[in-house]
Amino acid sequence: MQMSMVAPEKARKAKRVEVSIATSLIRSGGEALEVELRDLSFYGFKAKAEPSCSPGDYVKLDLPPFGMVRARITWAKNGFFGGSFATAMDVRKCLAAASSDPAEAPRSARPQPFILPRP
Repeated sequence: MQMSMVAPEKARKAKRVEVSIATSLIRSGGEALEVELRDLSFYGFKAKAEPSCSPGDYVKLDLPPFGMVRARITWAKNGFFGGSFATAMDVRKCLAAASSDPAEAPRSARPQPFILPRP
């Protein structure tokens, strides 16, 4: 599966928001995994699952409210793994979908203004 990915240097510098969202992903072979998202940024995510994913795996992550989004796993260690989205995602919408009242969300999880850099 070929897909363009967000530049790694942008992904590493992006602000991350700690979350705890139960969701699922589908590996390129069709295997579904239940995962817990632990952090999100505009460019990627960190999750926990057993079994874990492996670096280089292409997956589709069920990311509310966007539905299935494409990503590539970039690292894995001790049941945790991280991935880069094929295209930047506005995680503020995910946080709003995960919390019916964003004012009750932890301060670090509240949507913050963010302007995507020009390519």
